[in-house]
Amino acid sequence: MRRWSWIGWTLLGMAWALILCALLGRYWPVADAFASFLPLAGVLALFALPMAPRRARWSFIGLNIAALGLVGWPILHEIGARPSAIEPPAGAERLVVVTHNLHGGVTTPDRAAAVLRDSGADVLLLQEARQAGPLLARLATNFPYRSHCQGCELAILSRRPMGRVHWRLTNQVGQIAGPALVRGDVTLPGGAVVTVATVHAPWPYPPQPQTRFRRSLIDGIRETDSDRMVLSGDFNLTPWGHGMAELDHGLSSMRRITRALFSFPARLAGRDWPVPLLPIDQIFIGRGIRFGRVDVLPYTGSDHRAIRAELYVSGRPAP
Repeated sequence: MRRWSWIGWTLLGMAWALILCALLGRYWPVADAFASFLPLAGVLALFALPMAPRRARWSFIGLNIAALGLVGWPILHEIGARPSAIEPPAGAERLVVVTHNLHGGVTTPDRAAAVLRDSGADVLLLQEARQAGPLLARLATNFPYRSHCQGCELAILSRRPMGRVHWRLTNQVGQIAGPALVRGDVTLPGGAVVTVATVHAPWPYPPQPQTRFRRSLIDGIRETDSDRMVLSGDFNLTPWGHGMAELDHGLSSMRRITRALFSFPARLAGRDWPVPLLPIDQIFIGRGIRFGRVDVLPYTGSDHRAIRAELYVSGRPAP
């Protein structure tokens, strides 16, 4: 019995350590790097609850309940912040985008190709695509317009005509701005031009590269015409961390439409994992774009699940 009590206290202590990381992340970047794992604190607290010791039982249970409340509140707040999907505006053109981290190309190509084709996507915004040649070959007929960098980390595939794909943003006077990303201009049948971009942020630890990326991206977007831009990718950030709050605020000219869409991990030990714990794949849209449904797609064999968004833009060409 003492052993189980010791395990219970250990699990509860680990849960509270993660909760404190989320609370202290604003002031301590190292703590913020671990704040993404806040949902795991809830799992630890739940596992600890049956191991309540006979002595200090009510203190133990009270700490568990408090931990579950502190874990649940930011998740519920994020779910509550989901913007309402709208009916398609009159005369607007529909653009369906899918963002997906391919886990270095480690997908099941036939399975992944079927999921991505069946999504009805007009544009695929891909990360970790460097070894995804077999998958990209299966999608060639459906997505004839694409970035042509072989073995690159990032890729864009499009059903719609797409101009030259660029590495980095450019500001209003044509100068390079922001961090490494891949972007292209997609033309819809009615003449509207939408800039689509895909990024893959560094891991949150160590915090310095992620912080530099985040602030460079914010600076780059501020110097760019982002009204008709779709920015998506694996940001390696979750909404209960200070890094995501900083990004949401810094990119206030755009809005994040992925709210508590849990996408990682989708695969563990070679098997599909049914309960992704971290919503680290995000989509931002500019002020000139409206959106409808935003969904998580079925498993592709990657350790991420893909996210699909229905977007609507005016059929008139951008001025």
